[in-house]
Amino acid sequence: MEKKKFDLKKIFYFGSKLNSNFKKGFLFSLFIFIIIIIRLFNLGFTSSWFWTFWFAFILIFALIFPEDSQEMGKIIFILILVFFVIILLFSWLHGGNIPYTNIKADNNTIVALFTIILAIATIINIVVSKESIGFSRLPELDFNLNKILCVEIENKGNYPARGITLSTRITDKQKMKGWQKRRFIDLYTSPEFKKHYLPSNERYAEKLSDYLEKRFEIKYDKNKEKHTSIKRKSFKVRLVLNYHSDTFFKNPLPIIKEYEIEVDSAGMTKKEIKPSED
Repeated sequence: MEKKKFDLKKIFYFGSKLNSNFKKGFLFSLFIFIIIIIRLFNLGFTSSWFWTFWFAFILIFALIFPEDSQEMGKIIFILILVFFVIILLFSWLHGGNIPYTNIKADNNTIVALFTIILAIATIINIVVSKESIGFSRLPELDFNLNKILCVEIENKGNYPARGITLSTRITDKQKMKGWQKRRFIDLYTSPEFKKHYLPSNERYAEKLSDYLEKRFEIKYDKNKEKHTSIKRKSFKVRLVLNYHSDTFFKNPLPIIKEYEIEVDSAGMTKKEIKPSED
C-alpha cells in the first residue's frame, strides 16, 4: 500500500480559509495555556519567565491582529500606569523603598515621579483629543445582500473609510441540531473579506456567491438571473461590518445584519431577520 505524502500546501490552503474567529479562539487557548504554566511552575512577578510569556503573548496578538494592537497597547499602558501609582502610594505611606528598587519613597521622590506621571497623562490626553477628531471624521457605511448573493457595501458619509472587514457566518439550517449548531466550519471557515480603502460616496461588492454556490451546491442561471437547486437548501447568513476612519479611528458599533435564504428548483427567496445574539 502506498503511503500518503504529507502535503504542506493543503495545510497552508486550509489556514488561508480560517477567519478571525479562529484567531481569537487560538489566542484565548494560548492565554489559558500561559496561566496554567505560570500556576504549575509558581512563576511570580520576579521571574523572568513570567514576563517572557506575557511579552510573547502580546507580540503574537500584535502579529495576528495588527489593526487592534494599538488599542491593546493603550489598555496595557494605562493598567501599568495605574498599578505603578498604587505601588508608589503604598510605598510612600509606609515610608519604605519602592519595590524591586533601592529608591526610598520619600516626599522628594514622590513629587519627582508624580511630575513624570503628570507629563505622561498630558500626552495621553493629547492622544484622546486626536481620537475625538477621528470620531468626528468617522464615515457612514452600509451594506446589503443582493439577489445574486453578493454583498454591496457603500460609503454614504463625507469621509473615506479604511480597514474595512466584512465577517460572515454561514449556517446550514437543515443541520442545526445539538452540537452541530456551532460547527467548526460555520464559526471558523465562513469567508472574511477585507478592503483597505473606500472613498466617500463610492461602493463595491464582495462575491459571497462563490462560497455559497460551492458549499450548498446551488447553481446560478445567468439568463434568468437567479439561483436554483435540485434539492431544497435552507441556510442563514450573518454579516458583520467593521471599519476605521481615515485617521484610523475604529468604528465602535459594527453593523450587523442577518438573512434567511431558501433555494429550490423554482428559485431563491431571501428575508432579512433580526440578528441573533452571539
